[in-house]
Amino acid sequence: MRKIIDSSCNNQIDGSIIEYLKNIRPYGIILFVINVLSILIVLSITILQPLVFQNKDSAIEKLPIKLLGDEIEVNALSELDGYSKDQVYNLRKRYIFRSMFKSDSYNPNEKIFGGIEDGKYWYGTENLICYDGSKSPLLRAEGDSYVSRLINNPSLLIGLDLPYVWNTKEPQKYNVCHNKKILFIPEAISYSKEYNMITAEFKINRNVLSNKRFYMLNGLNARDLGYSYGYVYDTKNVNFKDKNAVDKKVYEFRDYLAVGYSCKIDGGCNNLCPMQNKMMFQFLARPAVINFKLWKEKPKTVFDKPDIYYRMIFTR
Repeated sequence: MRKIIDSSCNNQIDGSIIEYLKNIRPYGIILFVINVLSILIVLSITILQPLVFQNKDSAIEKLPIKLLGDEIEVNALSELDGYSKDQVYNLRKRYIFRSMFKSDSYNPNEKIFGGIEDGKYWYGTENLICYDGSKSPLLRAEGDSYVSRLINNPSLLIGLDLPYVWNTKEPQKYNVCHNKKILFIPEAISYSKEYNMITAEFKINRNVLSNKRFYMLNGLNARDLGYSYGYVYDTKNVNFKDKNAVDKKVYEFRDYLAVGYSCKIDGGCNNLCPMQNKMMFQFLARPAVINFKLWKEKPKTVFDKPDIYYRMIFTR
């Protein structure tokens, strides 16, 4: 069998391949070309697609820090104390039906909402930031139920929580305790069809910046609506805590509702769980931005096309 030397790369090409190509019929050549083209197309998609969407990611990073697209109504909170599980489910269905995720077949995900128990208290907004442990624990349930900001606003795919509570006996915390902006109820939400992106705007003031506390993102709505995986691909003026945080690698959301006993009320309270260190961060300055990519299936890389973009902006 003779050999042909390719001097340009010093590799040997088997001459039998050339003889084979000479002898095969035209339709065989066509099939051969089709196969080669198929391989090239697959390779181009595999290699170029991440680059294309990486460019789109970069474009979103450069967007002005403001709402884009059509504004979405921010629904008021509800007091859920004493509600049955069915009542909470019906409330959720009503707000889903009124949202951009409207679906007649929607039912709350049992893995997320199944732990709700009938007739329980829920953490309220009035004493959520600070609480004096010497007083009645029922004070913790006063006001609208904090988690209802998520139940009533499905488009708030990623929310923000206070993982810790301040003690009102510390006088320097007075301004913090009375700062309702730390509750992180969105001022506005919008959806841009052009970028396939939801933007949630929050107002923060100096108290949020000066206390140096960590805050925690939650993916309750994202998970319930099928967006189980997220990755923070860009930030401005925030610092994530964990070395394996959501800005370092793709994260699978774990959020769910269940009865907990940290409220100290007899029988416990329906509450958002669990603590997620990989979702905790500090604010460094204003304005601050967190840009998410969200997927329904686990992506192969962080450069994969997301099912939706989600942007959180924190302004004065």
